[in-house]
Amino acid sequence: MQPTSNNHSIIIEASAGSGKTYQLVNRLIQLLIHGASASHIVAITFTRKAAAEMHNRLQERLYEMAVADTAETGQLLEKAGLIANTLNIAKAKSLYEQILLSPQTVRCMTFHSFCQEILKRFPFEADVPPGFELTEQSYLYRQQAWHALMAECEAKPDSQAAKAIAFLFDELGLHNTRECLKSFLQQRGDWWAWTKNAKNPVGLAISKMQNLLKVDPDENPLQDFLNQTSLETDLKQFCISLGKLKAATYKTRLSDIAYARNTKLNDEVRYRILKNVFLTNENTPRSIK
Repeated sequence: MQPTSNNHSIIIEASAGSGKTYQLVNRLIQLLIHGASASHIVAITFTRKAAAEMHNRLQERLYEMAVADTAETGQLLEKAGLIANTLNIAKAKSLYEQILLSPQTVRCMTFHSFCQEILKRFPFEADVPPGFELTEQSYLYRQQAWHALMAECEAKPDSQAAKAIAFLFDELGLHNTRECLKSFLQQRGDWWAWTKNAKNPVGLAISKMQNLLKVDPDENPLQDFLNQTSLETDLKQFCISLGKLKAATYKTRLSDIAYARNTKLNDEVRYRILKNVFLTNENTPRSIK
């Protein structure tokens, strides 16, 4: 069954960036082509950003079909899971204008907006004040959650949460850690769908990522790099060539390489020294003149 079949209820479970919005827009186009009124269609999502993206993509796809020639419009219909016959092509080329002139177009909104609209239509039945407005406090709630998390980490520095935050601080810094957690909050719907019914959501996510990226957790690429036989041979040859140069900078690099060749040092320390010798801060090869 095609994901855009308009005769059945469809559930699409997939991670971010896998094409869910594209398929949802295909489904909206199918409904419009099959005669559904734009005012009778509502697309509901979790965030205002996602709702705006869905609305923009629908407008772009309809505009694309409107300005394309007949053959191209037929191809676009087929990509949307529709039959590219004369009737459908004619409908597709007129949809963009119909949507623009429609008193009420396809509504793309969040769950909150949808529920708010229903409550506003039936305030007495819902026991809410007529014409009520919601206050936007998501920023305040994030601030409160952040301060609560910091207080917990300070009170329990050996806790799992404190160690995780310390790791993020070391790797990302304060600002990027906050941005990372904010991004995670915005994508929590995908996280819930991805780890649905899992007893250990984090463990499941790690396992899925390892399978997806084909990563073996027992592998140690840093150790493999430093222990390869060819590396020692190449370093010896490089030192011979570098020793022929007289600049003081090259003498320092020779000293660094000699230090990094000490196998008793920590692998990460050795790697950082060698990286500094051969690469610039922009990770481009250093020039030797």
